[in-house]
Amino acid sequence: MNMVQFLTIGKTLADTRNLFKQILNRLKGKNTMGSRLLSPEEVASELISRYYKNKKRYMIEVNDFKSIANRKQLKDGFLWEVDEELRKRKYCLIDLREFNNCIAIIRVATILNSWDTLEED
Repeated sequence: MNMVQFLTIGKTLADTRNLFKQILNRLKGKNTMGSRLLSPEEVASELISRYYKNKKRYMIEVNDFKSIANRKQLKDGFLWEVDEELRKRKYCLIDLREFNNCIAIIRVATILNSWDTLEED
């Protein structure tokens, strides 16, 4: 890869510089997000990527969800916005906070494929 190709990956020199700072901070063990709150779209993207890393099923504790979103509080409205964004991408957020303080992510297709095999209690 030549230097021009490398710089176009980050689109601008400033983006490339920020990328290097993030890499260095990660190597030092620092939080690279600072105090920036993530949007519902960014949180949805992160959850989908973790979904695939965890063998296509993903349950996350509320504190970990807050950490991903870089938020101190998890308001219902924000959770609904993330769910709306996930549904646009054909995923579903299941709020299990009341039962075991977790949030689950699953593909809608997985639910539909398994629907006939589910038994009622």
